[in-house]
Order: sequence, then structure tokens, then C-alpha cells
Amino acid sequence: MAVFPARSVARWLGGLLVAALVVVAPAGTARAAVTQGIQGTVTGDGHGLSGIGVWVVPVDPDTPVTGDISYVPCDIECDVFEADADGSFDISLPVGEYWLLFAPAVRGDWAPEWWQDSPTREGSAKVTVTADAVTTVDAVLEHGGAVTGTLPGITEAHDVLVEAWLPDATMASGFHRVAIGGADDQGRYRVGGLPTAPGYRLHFLDRTAKREGWWNGQKSVATATPLAVGAPSTVSGIDPELAPWGVVAGRVTQAVDGSGAGLASVTATQGNGWTSLRTATTDASGHYALQLPAGTYALSFTHPDLRTQEVAAQVVTIGEQTTVDRALDPKAMVNLVLPTVRGVPRVDATLSVPQSTWFPSGASLTYQWRSAGIAIPGATGTTYRPRAADVGKLVTVRITASKPGHTSTSAFASATDVVARGVLRLGSTAVVRGTLRVGSRLVAVPPATTPGAYRSYRWLRDGSPVRGATSSSYRLVKADRGRRVAVRITLTRPGYVTRVVTVTRTGLVR
Repeated sequence: MAVFPARSVARWLGGLLVAALVVVAPAGTARAAVTQGIQGTVTGDGHGLSGIGVWVVPVDPDTPVTGDISYVPCDIECDVFEADADGSFDISLPVGEYWLLFAPAVRGDWAPEWWQDSPTREGSAKVTVTADAVTTVDAVLEHGGAVTGTLPGITEAHDVLVEAWLPDATMASGFHRVAIGGADDQGRYRVGGLPTAPGYRLHFLDRTAKREGWWNGQKSVATATPLAVGAPSTVSGIDPELAPWGVVAGRVTQAVDGSGAGLASVTATQGNGWTSLRTATTDASGHYALQLPAGTYALSFTHPDLRTQEVAAQVVTIGEQTTVDRALDPKAMVNLVLPTVRGVPRVDATLSVPQSTWFPSGASLTYQWRSAGIAIPGATGTTYRPRAADVGKLVTVRITASKPGHTSTSAFASATDVVARGVLRLGSTAVVRGTLRVGSRLVAVPPATTPGAYRSYRWLRDGSPVRGATSSSYRLVKADRGRRVAVRITLTRPGYVTRVVTVTRTGLVR
């Protein structure tokens, strides 16, 4: 009496017509003789059975075995071979130990069995394959028992799955799904082909109504009330109570500011032989809710502008809510605080940009200063001194934030006004040297400036310009006698405000 591997039953049953057409070797073609492996016959009621799958499970999962029925999935390391129409089989195998399961493709009333006569792998005997030897293993299948009953609240066709499980310590979950059944449009179900066993756990799943439960009114396989089945009898009247599916709910936010991430997708997946895939979309505030059958799910949170986040092993329980909130980082760097440029926008004054704030933290920052929107060659630091060419133009700086795994983002900070002309600073006082006597030469000594400036001169007689007197010195003439002589010095530099200094010599020309 045998058991299907938990994740194999549905596809094995769902592929009955396919299985009936699978042929290991074309009719009339002899198999190659097996010289190392197993051979035998599967019989029932005294005759060979057709449509039998022989499941070969290496005790050491690294043992290389490849079955000839490739479309049947396994929840364990296994390979499936098909027996001939008379129930006979011979399989070439590497040296090693194996568990064997004999399971009919067309279930009917035949109960599958693990070698020898065990309803579970845990209770079966291992088969040893030795070098250059063939081990004979004959299996005798018996008619299985059944469980019947009615699911509540069904008056039309529903997508219903009824599962029969047995404890099995060799399975990762500690339980093994033996068989499955469905229900008609009145909710009446039957699970057949069950080997004799004292502790079946029955699970009822109504995918249409999104309700489920374990016998008797329990929420998990561990707490389900055991049910004994003695083949080939039928246990009837097992009418379950179902509860709503569990719910995974929560809020998806933007990590940058805690605001709700609307239109984010939340997807739950579960690997159980099929891939269960359910998706919800968050509302404008970032809230979502997913109604799911009980189980353990991986959650994926995705958003067009935010980084995907995966969350593994979220347990969903019948009729209960599991809360999972997630804050998603942006795909691109986000500027939180952009400072204005510090300093007076003036030629030769220093402009600086304080440290800007970005999300997420830890970004690398680069700078590019611009004048009237055009990049200034070499101006890539946190400070900049405007030049004469910048006068009358707005100076800005582009700050680019970069971090591995994120798209780089740029932001612009600007000065408060256009660049003004600089101010020439005087480092000394201008003077006029020489004797105030006709025929003597006067010399103008200009002031020192920072930065240096171009000087031009204009000599004055009683405040009026002297024709042609534009050099730094002047020889006094008769017309100057009794007059007051001065010099006007003009200081100029591109990008700077022009400064004019007038120096008058004390006294009158003699």
C-alpha cells in the first residue's frame, strides 16, 4: 500500500491521458537487458497491472538517476519509470540504496505502496543495488479505502481541493500528502485509493470561496484531528467546517520620507509543486491586503520608482492576519536638502556650497560650477571664485550624488544674484613729489592695489585738465605760477569697479 510524493499527485492525476500514452519503448521493440539495477512485477488481484509508475528515490540524493517519465514533479529527489502493460519493469541503476514507490497513474481504487507494503516512505524498506547484479522487487497492490463527505455552502461548481496527509519523518515538513480529490457542484467530495493507516489528516481548500480548514475545525496539519482509514472500506460523513483564508496585509512606504507608495505591487509566491502567484496593488496611501491559503510565502514588493524588496518565509494562518510593512528605497538618489550657494557673488570673492543631504546616505558627491548655464572648465570643487567673464551672469553649481546600486541624480544650487564687479583694494596712499616751482618736475606715485590695476593720469590746474598732461610726471610751466596743481589717477581692471584717486599738492606754484 503506497503513497504519492506530496508535490507529485496533482500533476500525476492531471496527466492521466498523457500517462496512458507514454510508452518507454515502441511496441514490438525489445528492451536492452538490465545487468545492474532492479526488476520485478506489479500485480493486483492476481494479475499484472498496467499504467504503473515506479518511483525511484535515492537515499543519497547525489546518486545520478534519470527516469523516463520526465513530466512528473517530486518534492524529494526522485525519478519515475513506467512499467510495461503487464506490470513488469526493469531499471538500470547505479550502485546504492533506494526507496521504491509503486503508484498507478489511473488511481481508481488501487492504493499505491512503498516497498514493502508501507503507506509512508518512513516505514518502507530500502532496496540495495550492488555492482553487476539485478535485485528483484515484486509489489502487490491492494484496493484502497476512501473518505467522503460534503463541504458547506456550495451550490454550484467550485474549485475545490481535498488532501489526505500522513505523518512521515523522512519528509522535510514531517507530513506527506498521500492523495487528493475534488468536489461536485453540491460540495460532495471523495478521496480514494488510500492505504490502511490510522492517522490521516484531511485538508479542505475551496479556492472559489477562499475558505479552508483541517479536520476537525483545525487550522494546521499539526493540530488536525487524525482519521483512521482501513482499506478497502469508506469513511463517510466527514463534513468539515471551513474558515476564511488568512490575510497578509500592511503598508508600503517610501523610505525617503515615510509617505505611502501607491500603485506598488505586492506578490506572494509559494513553491509547492505548483507556483502559487497572487498579487495586490497598494492604494494611494500604500495599504494592501492579500487573502491567501495557509502556508509559508515569499513576498515581493515592487514599484516603478522604488527598489524591489524581497521578504522570505512569511507564515499565513487560516482566519488570521499577518502584518508585513515595508519601506522601499528609491531607485535613484533623492536630494533632501539643497543649500543655496554661500558668499557674495562678486569677482574674486569666494563662493562655496555646504554639504547637501541625500537619501540614502553614504553617497559620493561631485560638483560642477556653471556660469549662465555653461560649465566652467576645472571648476569642480566645493568653492569657486568668480572671474571677470562671470560679471552680470548667474553662477550655479550642479551637485551629482552617486551610490552603487542606485541611479545617480543631480541637483542645482545657485547664487543669490548675478555676479557683480570686484572692488580694488588700496594698499597705500597716492602722493605727488617734487618742488612747486616753475621748471621743476612733479612725479605722481600711485597707490598700491589688490589685485593689481592699470593706471592712467590726468594733471589738473586749479581743477581743470592740463592739455596733454597724461603721464605720471609733469614739468611745471609759467601758466602754473600762482596756481594749485593736482593729479587725478584712474585705476582700472577688467571685472572690477574703476577707482579714481585725486592728489592735490599743498601750496601754490612759485
